[in-house]
Amino acid sequence: SLFGNALGGQIPVQIVNCTGLTYLSMWGNNLHGSIPDELGGLNYLQTFDLSSNALTGAIPSSLGGLVGVQILFLKNNMLEGQIPIEISNISGLQQLDLSENSLTGSIPSQLARCIHLQLLDLSG
Repeated sequence: SLFGNALGGQIPVQIVNCTGLTYLSMWGNNLHGSIPDELGGLNYLQTFDLSSNALTGAIPSSLGGLVGVQILFLKNNMLEGQIPIEISNISGLQQLDLSENSLTGSIPSQLARCIHLQLLDLSG
């Protein structure tokens, strides 16, 4: 866990070399730039939290490859664009918080496939 520090810069792509990583929390830092597509390859990840940074760009569709993720928090950034349909590939997803971004478009109906989803926050 690297939360609540003053870490800056972009998310290092080399994090994908931590192949057994199950918990990644970097919320509350000063990270900027886009979310690297490569992070979708962290197959064992269960919790993924990049909230409260200054991340920009679209949510990568590759995050749909995080098949083991139960908690996905990207809230309070500057992400834009649509919610990728591929997020619905995360069948065990229990909590999805994309609030406080600049997302547009409609909510993908495919999210209904996430039958374990208990929390969905897409607010302002």
